[in-house]
Amino acid sequence: MTESNQTPEEEAKNFLIEQIKRGEFNQRHFNLKQLHSRSDALKRADLEEANLNSVELRGADLFRANLIKAKLIDAKLTGTNLILAKLTEADLTKADLTGANLSAANLTKANLTKANLTAADLTGAILKGANLTKADVSGVIQYDDEVKPDGTTKTNTIKANLAGADLTGANLTNANLKNAIVTDAKFGQNEGIGEAQKADLIQRGAIFED
Repeated sequence: MTESNQTPEEEAKNFLIEQIKRGEFNQRHFNLKQLHSRSDALKRADLEEANLNSVELRGADLFRANLIKAKLIDAKLTGTNLILAKLTEADLTKADLTGANLSAANLTKANLTKANLTAADLTGAILKGANLTKADVSGVIQYDDEVKPDGTTKTNTIKANLAGADLTGANLTNANLKNAIVTDAKFGQNEGIGEAQKADLIQRGAIFED
């Protein structure tokens, strides 16, 4: 019998990942406090095509996690760290991403229909071809200006990439799209979009269908 070279923490992490992949994850038997005590428990986790529907991972650390084509319908991801996460073609329909950090995450062709992205950080996120129909993007964060210690302002080049994304019906109240890339992004019936902002978005390549 071959002995494992893994530490107990690594074994616990891999066991959890395998449970999630097989769709056997059971929140009732999962100690979230224990997960939080190991800050890297799910960092870089390989959860490609995993079934995470209705999973509850509020505040979990999924830094650089591979969630390509993962099923995250109705997932509870409030305050989750998804920096640099790979979410290409992931299904996040009705997912709660309130306050989640999606900086530099790749959401290309992700389905975010009716997802809650209130106050989420999308700085540098790639949402090319993503579907945000009826999503709540109110108060979304996308940093563009940095105030330096001497009081002067430095403009950063990091931008949210919404090229080709479908934001039809999305709630954009207080959403910061000032420097977002919106080429071929589809808008329409959006709460929170004024005429001046609409004209600016159209000038930058956005498409309005209302």
